[in-house]
Amino acid sequence: MGLKENLLRLVEETLESLLQKHGGDEQLDRRGPVCLNGALAILALPGFYEIARQVAKGIEERGHRLGMFRTKVDVVDFHADYFANGEPKVRLGKDHIGGHDVVILGSGPGTPELLVNITHAIAFASRRRARRITLVTSYFPLCKSDVENAREFAMPSIWVSAWQAVANITRLDRIICVDPHSKFVTAAGGGGLVTPINMT
Repeated sequence: MGLKENLLRLVEETLESLLQKHGGDEQLDRRGPVCLNGALAILALPGFYEIARQVAKGIEERGHRLGMFRTKVDVVDFHADYFANGEPKVRLGKDHIGGHDVVILGSGPGTPELLVNITHAIAFASRRRARRITLVTSYFPLCKSDVENAREFAMPSIWVSAWQAVANITRLDRIICVDPHSKFVTAAGGGGLVTPINMT
C-alpha cells in the first residue's frame, strides 16, 4: 500500500471514528466544520504536491459521502530553492497558513535535504501563525539511524527535538508516521508526540 492509499485510509478511519464518538450520523451537528482549528491546509513538501491534491480530494469526497464534512481543504506548495552561494531559500505564502490547521506532508529517507525542508516547513508554519501543526510521513526520516551505543546516536530524537524547537510560536502538535520499527522513533519528543499508525 502506497503513501496516498495509507493517508486516505487513515483519513477515512478518522472520520468514521468521529461519527462513532458523536453517537452516529444522526446526532452529529453538521453546521460547523469537523476541523475546529480553522480551515485545513495540506503543506506539500517537494515531490508531494500531486499526492497532496489527491489526498485533499479524497478527504472531501469521503466527507461528503458521510454527509458530515464542512471544512475547506487547501493545498499549499512548499517552494525550496537555493541562492547562488548554495544557501537554502524557502518561499511559502501566508494565505493558507495563518489561523489554519496545517498538515505537513512528506516522506522518505532522512537525507539532509529532506530534514532541512521539514525543519523549514515547521518553522515557516509556526511563524505564519498556523493554529495547529501536524507532520504526516509514511516513512519516518532516519528510521535507519535507530541504534544508540558508544559509537552512534539514535538520530530520531535529535531531529524531533530540533523540530519542536523551531515551532516556538505554534507548537508542533503531532507527528504521524506509518509502521515505525523502533522505540527510538515512537519515544522521540516525549508525551506521545510521535503517533504510529500500523498499516501492516
